[in-house]
Amino acid sequence: MNIRLYFMTVELRQNQKEGTRNPYSRFMYGLKSPESKRQYPKRFGVFLDFIGIKDQSFEDRLYDLYIQSKQNVEWLQDSLIEFIEFQKERAGRDEIKETTIPNYYKPVKLFCDMNNIVANWNIVTRGMPRGSDAANFEQY
Repeated sequence: MNIRLYFMTVELRQNQKEGTRNPYSRFMYGLKSPESKRQYPKRFGVFLDFIGIKDQSFEDRLYDLYIQSKQNVEWLQDSLIEFIEFQKERAGRDEIKETTIPNYYKPVKLFCDMNNIVANWNIVTRGMPRGSDAANFEQY
């Protein structure tokens, strides 16, 4: 563990002891509707599994993501691009609809926004499908 990561970890644990918000509580604070509070953690979990942050509580998984992302934001961006490409492949096999892909991205973006993780979202979303099924639905 490098020295910067060590001090970030110590500071975060100290903040938790003092009652200061942690990455999980900041993320949950950003969720307004009951439906988002139900869906976002599940969808976020799919991303965390994809990048190999597993076998812990959701709160600990977000803490690990926070530390890794603060240490190397390019790793986060590359991981998101790979995840979006994986979801696009799933859409190509008709496992999911392309319009579902942004629903997996949104929880990660909210987490980063709420925890001051600054990523270049234009790079990440450049290859993401856009539009909605409703726009393509023909009225009879």
